[in-house]
Amino acid sequence: MAQIFLPMKFSNRVFFGQTLVSNILYLVPRKLRYEICRHHANKEFAENRSDFTANGELWLMEQILPSAETLFDVGAYIGKWTSHALHINPNINIHCFEPYKRSFVRLKEKGFGENVTCNQYGLGVENGQEVLYVAEGMSEGGSLYRHQGLKESMDRDLKYITEQVEIRTLDSYRKEKSIKQIDFLKIDVEGNEFAVIEGGMDSFKSEAVRVVLFEYCGANIESRTLLKDFYDFFVGMNYSFFLLYPSSVRPVLRYDQRLENFQYKNFLIVNNNETFKKPFCLQ
Repeated sequence: MAQIFLPMKFSNRVFFGQTLVSNILYLVPRKLRYEICRHHANKEFAENRSDFTANGELWLMEQILPSAETLFDVGAYIGKWTSHALHINPNINIHCFEPYKRSFVRLKEKGFGENVTCNQYGLGVENGQEVLYVAEGMSEGGSLYRHQGLKESMDRDLKYITEQVEIRTLDSYRKEKSIKQIDFLKIDVEGNEFAVIEGGMDSFKSEAVRVVLFEYCGANIESRTLLKDFYDFFVGMNYSFFLLYPSSVRPVLRYDQRLENFQYKNFLIVNNNETFKKPFCLQ
């Protein structure tokens, strides 16, 4: 590994500055010190911001959707994300996927127009049936994986209800609907994101998908999928990875283990022929 040698004067200054900041922080009560450091880390690495109107998702939609024709909302829940997409581009064709019956009923009640197709099934690695786990009081977090180890952080035991749901593949659905291109593929399925991508192998090989937005978080622990799996899948394909910030994207062109911390963040997978990212990209 290459080493960077700094002039001694500058090195001492940096070291002194770091030591001073560290000493000042240790004068702050432990809990407050943790929150200060956590806030700074979250801001630096675009982590743990779940509000899509503030974490960059809505900003990204505003950059891409005005010129897009087809959007897939995988993990549509009750349609909030889709509603924002239609506000940006009322004429866009949206395909929503929500397997949980109760959420699907509320999604349909939104009364979207004919350009929105609502499907009561999810997407995954193969066609079939799966068990969906829904924590009581947290229906937006329905997952094909039963989340564990959350008692301490949530200060309560989670109780689950289960429901048998249908799963299709991205490739089979695109073929059935004769969809030539997906301009924006949003995936928020609580740990099953990689399975959705695996089920779209042919779509990615043929470059039928322009932009993918997927969530990475603690649910990946339950699904046993790593960020590395996403990178390995796209080896040899004409796509690049980016990390989403509130009003920019930053290239993460090579896999970096330091990102593998299971903290909530959003990644983009973008076809290399796309040009939208250039004016907004942090280097």
